Amino acid sequence: MCMSYLEMEKQFKIYVYQEGEPPMFHDGPCKSIYSTEGRFIHEMERGHNMYRTTDPDEALVYFLPFGVVMLVQYLYEPRSRETHAIGRAMVNYIDAVAANHPFWNRSLGADHFMLFCHDWVMILNIVISRPVENKSIFTVWPSLHERKILWDCR
Repeated sequence: MCMSYLEMEKQFKIYVYQEGEPPMFHDGPCKSIYSTEGRFIHEMERGHNMYRTTDPDEALVYFLPFGVVMLVQYLYEPRSRETHAIGRAMVNYIDAVAANHPFWNRSLGADHFMLFCHDWVMILNIVISRPVENKSIFTVWPSLHERKILWDCR
């Protein structure tokens, strides 16, 4: 095994924000076509994970623990096709993190990430009225060879 990989295993740490309550935050599906979202959240929240740290000063990146699947399940009304509530929940979460933690503000969110594993984020990109400063958000599509940049404010 390469020394750089071993060094990465020691140094790469992810801090998970504690804001929000399940089921919309800190939870996700683990047995569906969107399970990557839920499995990652569950691994970070409940599993023994050598990359997770509870000390934000040790972290190299910061995870915003919400997935669109749960936001859609609880906030989307199919008959109305209204998605503003989902976008507002995402913006409110980011605003709460920025207001309560110095880590967002020191990098303007450039070292923060969210995980979305489906095309709902394409719809949400339209309803979020202001992009998150200095932030690129990627979705993971079923094809491992295709990644889309939803917005890039750098």
